Amino acid sequence: FFKQKTAYEIPHGDWNSDVCSSDLDDNSFLSKNFYPRIINDNTENAFYNLFVKEDIKIDYLRIDAGHSFKDVRRDFELYKNLLSPHGIISIHDTDVSFEKELIITKDITDQNHHDEFVNGPSQLIKLLKEDKEWEVFNFFNNGIFKSKPASTGLTFVQRCKI
Repeated sequence: FFKQKTAYEIPHGDWNSDVCSSDLDDNSFLSKNFYPRIINDNTENAFYNLFVKEDIKIDYLRIDAGHSFKDVRRDFELYKNLLSPHGIISIHDTDVSFEKELIITKDITDQNHHDEFVNGPSQLIKLLKEDKEWEVFNFFNNGIFKSKPASTGLTFVQRCKI
């Protein structure tokens, strides 16, 4: 029995995601191996009206949509229920040290285009570290090499093995 591997992308708000329909070349590794489908809806509607209705289980989930604590926690609480037994969730923008030193230019603040994007994700990670159900692995590189680019942080979580 062969189970088709499918990659789903749910764009959020004005953010351009890493995978969008214009990036999907039919000959790309992603297209040939994972049969990507773009969902043009928000994460909550996608959860109830696609993933639950089609009984889709998730091996790998990346949370990188809304960055408020409410948004990140809602996405986590919904989608954790669809994880396969060895499923992994990655949460992007989790390193608070990155944003502390980040310079926000006046044009961005004047247009109100800046949110504290690591607040919500980092708060969720703090809660998950205290929760014995989850193993938490942080990948932070901010400040290690001052002359090199740094990341906003990436954290992987997986249910603890019983």
